Amino acid sequence: MATPPPSAERKRPAETMLAAWEAALHLGITPELLFYYTSRGFQKRPGEKRRLLTHDVKGLTRFSISELDAFDSYLREPWAEIGEARRDPPQKVLAYLHAESAGSCMRCGSGISVETAHIEPWASSRCNHHHNLLRICSACHSEHDAHHSLPTEELRRLKAAGIERLRANLKSRLSLGPNFPLPKADPLFVGRVEELEDMCDSLRTDRYIFVHGPGGIGKTQLVLRALQVADTGRPVLWVEAERYDSMQALRAALDISLRSVQQGGTEPLDSLLDKMQACLVIDGLEQLKAPGIDAVDDWITQLQASLKDTQIIVTSQADLAQAQVDHHVQLKGIEIEASEKLLSHYLRPNTPTDVYSISKLISFSDGHPLTLRITATLINYFGSSSVALNQIQLRGADLLEIQKRSSQNRLTSLKTCLSLAYDALTGDEQKLLYVVANAPGGLFSRMLDHDQTWVSDGQSAIAATRRWGLIEVRGQGEARERVHMLSPIASYAVARLREERPQEARRLVMQLAKEFALMAAVIDMHSEENSGLPNMLGRFEEELPNLLRVLDLAEGELGDAELGVMATGVCSALMRYFFVIQLGDVGSQVMLRGARIAMREGRMKSASGLLTRMVALAHRSHERIDIKPAIALLDEIEIQGRDAETRGNGALCRAAAASFGRKQGVVQAQALAAIEHFEEALASASKTVDEN
Repeated sequence: MATPPPSAERKRPAETMLAAWEAALHLGITPELLFYYTSRGFQKRPGEKRRLLTHDVKGLTRFSISELDAFDSYLREPWAEIGEARRDPPQKVLAYLHAESAGSCMRCGSGISVETAHIEPWASSRCNHHHNLLRICSACHSEHDAHHSLPTEELRRLKAAGIERLRANLKSRLSLGPNFPLPKADPLFVGRVEELEDMCDSLRTDRYIFVHGPGGIGKTQLVLRALQVADTGRPVLWVEAERYDSMQALRAALDISLRSVQQGGTEPLDSLLDKMQACLVIDGLEQLKAPGIDAVDDWITQLQASLKDTQIIVTSQADLAQAQVDHHVQLKGIEIEASEKLLSHYLRPNTPTDVYSISKLISFSDGHPLTLRITATLINYFGSSSVALNQIQLRGADLLEIQKRSSQNRLTSLKTCLSLAYDALTGDEQKLLYVVANAPGGLFSRMLDHDQTWVSDGQSAIAATRRWGLIEVRGQGEARERVHMLSPIASYAVARLREERPQEARRLVMQLAKEFALMAAVIDMHSEENSGLPNMLGRFEEELPNLLRVLDLAEGELGDAELGVMATGVCSALMRYFFVIQLGDVGSQVMLRGARIAMREGRMKSASGLLTRMVALAHRSHERIDIKPAIALLDEIEIQGRDAETRGNGALCRAAAASFGRKQGVVQAQALAAIEHFEEALASASKTVDEN
């Protein structure tokens, strides 16, 4: 008989690998503490290098259950030898305890004098394991340590309850995480190996991150790439601050983004953010000019005081004065090798180059990605690297002389390249840049292509400016293809056209404001049709930055009656939108802006009409909306405008205000006064018609 083959060795089943969230749930800790244990910064005691080991699975960080359990056992062992000095828990462990306890005593709920206590005393355990620590107030701590009236078993019970709450919050974070839209990450990401690793580590362990650097240096792309790689599991709410010119508009954008999560509720913003354990990114904060940027700085500081689990990332060219920062990323230029790779990527094949001119151009660009991209386009345009270098040196010398600078830097190198690129454009292409620069929410390509008010050939102008890398096209080839622009380029395009062709610039911006005002009216009108409300909500959300731009223009050019009328028209259209999405408090601020614009131009009827509609909507709304500013403004209006309709609007608003306080006598008196004033206004109008 043939000898049977030896039995095959039984393979051990592959160990299950856990994602970060699953690993955090397994250990009963936050993902931030989990990643801290994997970092080089963790040391249980001086000289020990034991860290939590991870596995790379198809580019994702994963954790094995056996390693998690082994590391947990390691942490439970003493953190110091007998007789050694007591070791304080690491700051990241304390941050975890703060999240577990929600910042208050885990026994009595007090938020005063909350301290970190050991469940098993340090003297016997010498252990700073995260589950041997909990946050209790000084009074409860004294009961445990000094009076022994708070037994250890009670502390263990409190700790177990805290861990279960933390696990429930982690599960809630996963279930509530909506798919908020993010800007498109550039597929070409070169260099910045250390910065990317540093940013990923920070995303995994820190709550407040500030990315600082000049315009076009790559702050946005670094954050986007790090969010992809870090795999923190937090839902990301991305607010493009450069699309908004005021704190109120930025706050409205965030509230609108959260509308779907609220599902018609009125949960406070900070509570909802914490419930989601979100990552809030405020990108391009520098576009808000003072005092706007100061207002956002104050708002972020207030959020940090009230938030317990939300992560905040801010990118900006300008520094923050007040907001707390756990990690400050000062972004500089990319390395020479990465610069060469980026430049080569955008060069047209077979374009003549030489080592000397390429080296000089790399040095000139100083590692600035946007400058490098435009430099490559200039080489393509001039036909060789040597000619492009010569033109840049000539233009750069002129700029340096004008600006009285002794040396080139990223700011002047970008301006030099933008200057050359801008001069190479046709008049139509320059106008297109100006129009897009004044549309912070972007514009549909078809609007620029079908209406020759802007340019004679929209598609050609879009294609040309895109080849230069001066505009971005999102949703290319789709019906909703939309054109956007980076803020450094937008600022340059606006300044050049205003300086060189001020009348043309004025005409274009006025036409754009008219388009936005008309758009708002059409969207509002169509919302009255069957099934028109969902379309209204989506369109207003999409166009909100552009519509608020009309208000900014009117406020910047007070006395321009045409702009003022357009601004109040936009406010009127937006009013119902804000109340429908239950952001009446935000909408009321917009209405007040519109009323003030009308007041300053002497249009008292229009101002009082806006305020009357606002108060009426507030009266019908379930939200608590402060109408006192509207009433105060109506008092001012009545002093300046004594016509019957204006007085009637004022009386009607006072009747609505009195109804909030259930002052029936005042309601009746003001309602009767309103009727009398409106009857007087109708009689006056009829008399005028008869006389004519």
